[in-house]
Amino acid sequence: FRSPSRLFDLNILRRAKVSGEDIMQILYASPVWHPGLTCEQSDDIEAIQKRACHIAYPTISFEDCLQKFNIPTLK
Repeated sequence: FRSPSRLFDLNILRRAKVSGEDIMQILYASPVWHPGLTCEQSDDIEAIQKRACHIAYPTISFEDCLQKFNIPTLK
């Protein structure tokens, strides 16, 4: 799991003026893997989602970001 590298990639996209909507597409499939994950893995993915949402939309909360893009939490 290369989360720091993936988040670095998101930061590069943001600096390149890629829209927040496009960045959020990267997070869209995370819940698909949820049923087979341990609680620790689920928490790790959710932590990455929070950081990615902050990169894509630094001025809105994680919860608002998920709601805006209709992404369910893993919990």
